[in-house]
Amino acid sequence: MLKVLGRVSIDLSVDMAKVLESFLLNKISEFSLPFSAIRPAVDALYLMSRQVEGMPPSESSGFVPVWGVPLIHSCEQFITSAFHARPGNAASGKGNQGRKKNQSSPSIDEEALARYMLTFADVSLICPGVVKKMTIATIQTILFPKNSYIKDHQIPPSPKSCSVAVVVLGKLCLQDARLAARIVPSLGSLLQKPPLPHPPPSDKAWAPLRNNVI
Repeated sequence: MLKVLGRVSIDLSVDMAKVLESFLLNKISEFSLPFSAIRPAVDALYLMSRQVEGMPPSESSGFVPVWGVPLIHSCEQFITSAFHARPGNAASGKGNQGRKKNQSSPSIDEEALARYMLTFADVSLICPGVVKKMTIATIQTILFPKNSYIKDHQIPPSPKSCSVAVVVLGKLCLQDARLAARIVPSLGSLLQKPPLPHPPPSDKAWAPLRNNVI
């Protein structure tokens, strides 16, 4: 359905495109979509915004929607707070403000974090140059933790967060050749040695990470 919306966007009136643009932006900003629907939703939203602004299909680049930067910054705030939290203050929540709940929980809300990370990656593809270096460094640390990271941060990343981080870094590397030159050669090492000692490398929890690297 979302892919169909994207394809028919050029045939819609501006008023209808505005309605669908608002609807899609609200859905994406709730960070509650299934993982498989995030990319199609972002693509459809982008195409609706082009139609609203009267961008012809022949102009395939250079358009940055007004919602792109605020959405990226909202994702960045959630991601960095999640991995710089301590037990009792783990980032958790739903919605574009990343509200906190379950204050006594010692773990990150994995589902919410994955949605924020995937949304961040997909929106960053259409808003080049917006992503903060601190966010990139945080995501890199998920896969390549320094010794001080586990000591200083009491909430280490999980296998699921690591597998999502591979996808996110891959999309960031598409925009930055220098980042790709640093990161891509290192990803192969994750096939043999996961980022964390627990669970052990043979555990099936690491299978998604290996699949994403490949």
